[in-house]
Amino acid sequence: MDVTHYENFMDVPRIRGGGLTHINSDLLLATGEGKFYWIDLSKDSEKPPVTELVINFPINLNDFGEKIGWQPFHIHFKLLDVLAVEQGDGNYNLYVSYHFWNIEEDCFSIRVSKTDITQDGLLSGKPGSWELLFETSPCQELYETEDIGTQFQEGIRSGGRMLQLDENHIILSTGDHGYDGVNAETIVSQDLNSSLGKTIKINTDSGASEFYTIGNRNPQGLFLSKSGIIWETEHGPEGGDEINILEESKNYGWPNATYGTDYGTTEWPLVNIQGKHDGYPRPIYTFVPSIGISNLIEVEKDLFPFWKGDLLVGSLVGNLLHRVRVEEGRVIFAEPIELGHRLRDIIEIQDGRIVMWTDEGTLITLEPSESAYNFPPSFVACTACHTTYENGPERIGPNLWGIIGKQIASSTEFKYSNAFSEQLGYWNRESLNQLLESPIDFAPGTLMVTPGIIDPGKRDEIITFLESLN
Repeated sequence: MDVTHYENFMDVPRIRGGGLTHINSDLLLATGEGKFYWIDLSKDSEKPPVTELVINFPINLNDFGEKIGWQPFHIHFKLLDVLAVEQGDGNYNLYVSYHFWNIEEDCFSIRVSKTDITQDGLLSGKPGSWELLFETSPCQELYETEDIGTQFQEGIRSGGRMLQLDENHIILSTGDHGYDGVNAETIVSQDLNSSLGKTIKINTDSGASEFYTIGNRNPQGLFLSKSGIIWETEHGPEGGDEINILEESKNYGWPNATYGTDYGTTEWPLVNIQGKHDGYPRPIYTFVPSIGISNLIEVEKDLFPFWKGDLLVGSLVGNLLHRVRVEEGRVIFAEPIELGHRLRDIIEIQDGRIVMWTDEGTLITLEPSESAYNFPPSFVACTACHTTYENGPERIGPNLWGIIGKQIASSTEFKYSNAFSEQLGYWNRESLNQLLESPIDFAPGTLMVTPGIIDPGKRDEIITFLESLN
């Protein structure tokens, strides 16, 4: 695939968080510290025109910073997600989820506020006024600790993701913020009097709310598929990051059930039988070790024909995107794709490209390379052992990108057999034709034991294709 990085259009965010949402054919980006950007990813532009927007919304970062003395963990108090819902005629409802510090009661909550917007209004710095739609309750006090700077350390377990459920409802996820019976005595995710550790169904007109699910730890991803499935991703403790199918009124078990363990130990203290998830809906897949799971999508468009219907799951650990194939209710495989960044959010845009927002302040787009699905029929068998794109990994055989003109057995990343290492010369039409006709005759003793290609037309077809890989 072709991977494009758009960098240096903003300072590296000092607060990790935020998300992406569609407005018309463009994207709106909100960062964890509450900055908003309009992003046009039209393909006729080498760099996305990025416009920083003037949108003031009611997060009180300064009040919270003054409370804890601007200690390092204040960075977990943040804007959590942004969601635009089309209303027709170019009008949108814009929802933002974020932390709020209640000065009078000395406690925090998660709020969702909404405003009416148009594209022109956003670009001209004239969004509508904000209306408070929903607030978690009760207002949660900070940890009791002598080190006030660590009181919001577990704010990293915030959740805050939103999705549109139907015309009149959105769903908000809330994390338990560490109130799990181990880090703190309180267990909020099983407490029906607390809004934390849940997914919550909110009426977008009245603000009326009800629990959609309970027993959630830190739900970082939500996606509603065209088939009606709600996919959810959720951080476990050490090990146990989950992909779940959410069903209304279900209890997903945290902190009484997990495949993970407490940090630095071999067990989770509140589970009766370690390594089991008895009594509650089991995840459809669990990552062990944890990947720092973030948001996910189901590929719905046709740009990646081999990926259509697969889940793409972001992660904050290992700089990986995970492609997950689900068939008949079970995961067939989870393929890690190295991208070199902490992936905070992921979205599929109208033309089918995959766009990701990273904690480093970078946008990444994925699209198939021109040659990705254009192998000639005679070459398909070669793909079992070789990659064919720039900087592709070495597999059973070496990467064939740019092979024409290279010295035989010259890749420093691949360990050749002695039979190939002893060959002299360069790869050209003549040497490739000899190899394809009879690998054993070309390099006696080779480990490449595939039979030769008798048909000279097929050999010519493969060589012509290899000439295009540069």
